[in-house]
Amino acid sequence: MKKIKYLILVLFGFCSCDSFLEVNPTGEIVNDKLFETAEGFEEALYGSYSFLAREPLYGQNLSYYIMDIAGQYFYNDWSSHWSRHLCTYDYKHMDLRPKLDTVWTTMYKGISYVNNILGNLSKKDSTTFRLYDLYKGEALGLRAFMHFELLRLYAESYLKAPNMRGIPYYEKYSYEVAPFETVKDAYEKVIRDFKEAERLLTKH
Repeated sequence: MKKIKYLILVLFGFCSCDSFLEVNPTGEIVNDKLFETAEGFEEALYGSYSFLAREPLYGQNLSYYIMDIAGQYFYNDWSSHWSRHLCTYDYKHMDLRPKLDTVWTTMYKGISYVNNILGNLSKKDSTTFRLYDLYKGEALGLRAFMHFELLRLYAESYLKAPNMRGIPYYEKYSYEVAPFETVKDAYEKVIRDFKEAERLLTKH
């Protein structure tokens, strides 16, 4: 046992302290390596699209499930089931809130992924990649689309209450909490991002 302990101490002795301190978190290594090449940006964009296709979003909730129940396509008489509260627009009921909160948080997670792509693109020159404008245009279009979906689902009608509280509009990859925009201001940012995306994408 003493020999094993001695061997471990010897092995650690050969390890440089500087090398140990230079070890980066796994996520940081992946992030840096991923965005070194055009293929990395393409992989990140594909990942953002596939993320939207998962069950919490368009793989279920925003295609045929929550949206169709809210639209009264499906209905049941189970008083204890969360869908009954959705059909009666009781959005704050404790049985329904987790479903709606999942859509909200998952969509913002998708927005953070796209903002990470845009943030890393901004560190590159537009001549670095042949399809630089395409990558940026797709990312901006995705960001605008996801915010638009959140607006139509969780905010007041633009026509009826443009100055009411809308949603936070995240324009950068950050851990900081973004303030809520008015419905009007949030839609203006959606339109701005869509127009810039269109401008960039028409080049290809």
